[in-house]
Amino acid sequence: FFSHVSSMEEQDKPNAPDVEAPAPERSEADEKPQQSEKAPLVSSKAKKEDDVPLDIRLAWWLASASVVVGSFLAYKVHIGFPASSSRMSRAYIAATLVSWALSISTVVVAVATNGKLPVPMKKKSNAIYAAYGFLLVPILLSGEVPLATISKGVAWLGCTAIMAAGAIGVISTLTKDTAALYGYVVFWFLSLVGFGTVVYYLDSYANNTHVNMWKPRLTSTWEKTVAYAPELICSVESSYECSGFSSTCLFWPKVADRLPNKVQRPQCAPCKQRSAKRCQSAIQKSLLSREGSLLTQAGVVGVAMFSLMASGVFTLFSIMRRKVTQSQDPGMEKALKDAEPIVQELLACRLAMTQLTNEVNAGRAPHQEAFTKVILKLDAIDVTSLEDGPIKERIRMARKQNIEYMEDLSQRALALRDGDGTLTEADEPGAPAEENAAVATDSPAAENAEPGYAEPKDEDDAAEPQEDTTGAGAPESAAQDTPSEQNPAEPQ
Repeated sequence: FFSHVSSMEEQDKPNAPDVEAPAPERSEADEKPQQSEKAPLVSSKAKKEDDVPLDIRLAWWLASASVVVGSFLAYKVHIGFPASSSRMSRAYIAATLVSWALSISTVVVAVATNGKLPVPMKKKSNAIYAAYGFLLVPILLSGEVPLATISKGVAWLGCTAIMAAGAIGVISTLTKDTAALYGYVVFWFLSLVGFGTVVYYLDSYANNTHVNMWKPRLTSTWEKTVAYAPELICSVESSYECSGFSSTCLFWPKVADRLPNKVQRPQCAPCKQRSAKRCQSAIQKSLLSREGSLLTQAGVVGVAMFSLMASGVFTLFSIMRRKVTQSQDPGMEKALKDAEPIVQELLACRLAMTQLTNEVNAGRAPHQEAFTKVILKLDAIDVTSLEDGPIKERIRMARKQNIEYMEDLSQRALALRDGDGTLTEADEPGAPAEENAAVATDSPAAENAEPGYAEPKDEDDAAEPQEDTTGAGAPESAAQDTPSEQNPAEPQ
């Protein structure tokens, strides 16, 4: 509402067309206040609730970005990992695809509505959270995600978790759900800790330090991967031209069965080609040669995960602070309720101001009674019954600014009635011309106009049928064509 004054001042520019356009027909819908005009007048609090704060918007976009990254990683896993030797479970595939679709659709809806989620989606947010939990059950029980292994199923589970966490982050930030947002922050904290642990293990493994820390765990992971995803082990052995992990599989299965020590067998996948080089040392050399770039990439991923966690923490505290502030200021609700009748009066004045502004901008000059009536209504608005506070002060300021605007608009209308842009002391209207009669009767200001009021049509008859006391006179063409110069009392 308070910005409406400045918008009307921008519209308040001289706009005198050469030929007056016919007045548009006014329907009943034009006379009724539009909802878009009422909305800013209800309260400043309503506008704040509709706008998405900066902190929530930042957390929302970061969460959406995590869904996009998770989708990209899922695609890279699909084309980068070898196909499973055994057919994947239908329950696993169905639950994974539904989870991806739910995450992506959540981001699409949030972006399409500019952060203003539909009301049914807000009310059913807990059902959406529960849906992810139900989808996790068939994924884990399908047998495609054995723990402590490296397989396509495990990689897709990680991508699904990233996408689901991002979607939950989007919904929780936009609905200001502190409980779900807390779980979102915890997820990224645990993910960051786990990612840092993996990076530390791999760095120790590449530099061959803390052997007792990483060797048993990596050996166990290798053996479990051989059992659940042998195709991935064969792909690794083919890439690094090695076999086995801590022991070579060159002579397996021909010789390994006859050896007393069976430790080699769990590390050997049924691959076609064999190598005498162990994969442990081969992968170590490869990681060590690319240690700088790998650590840089790990650092970027770590910073991204930390940013997601930090934005969630900041948004969580911001929402909690807003709730505490609102609970500590119960008088604000009462002040808004008490100010509602006054706001409705301001709304009525605003609609009248808009109509008068449109009339003046269209080249028509409403009578001064119309301006005086609006000014008196604004001046009659009494704010003494309101409690002292920001709402009372803003209403008082708006009333003052609107009165000043109406006074300026009234002076502009007087100048427009003179026809040549100058003010005159005489303000006696003449009889309306026949060609302008329809426009005068259809105009909203017609009921306030005096019987003798005439609207200027164009430059040739812009002069009023009254005596020119300023000395400026009318244009030469008007002086030659109209008889009012010779006899001002006689109407055109």
